[in-house]
Amino acid sequence: MIYISVTPFQWRWAFSANQAQHRSLETFKTMRRRGMYRIKIPMRLFTLKEGVSHKKFHIQTDTNFLGNYEAVARGGKWLINNTN
Repeated sequence: MIYISVTPFQWRWAFSANQAQHRSLETFKTMRRRGMYRIKIPMRLFTLKEGVSHKKFHIQTDTNFLGNYEAVARGGKWLINNTN
């Protein structure tokens, strides 16, 4: 199964939900280093529907919505919480 994680600045896909979420948070590495620990970054998690290629898909029509999440940097790691 292919998971797709969407953050405000980018989206990434992976074969596990956790890996997709951490890949989409790569843009925010500099924020974590600068001590911006109180910022909550919204995330949305999707799965790709069967028979759809990960190379060419549309988020609105070719995915199933799994939930809303938010990520907060704490102690050099991302804490990801479900907000549903």
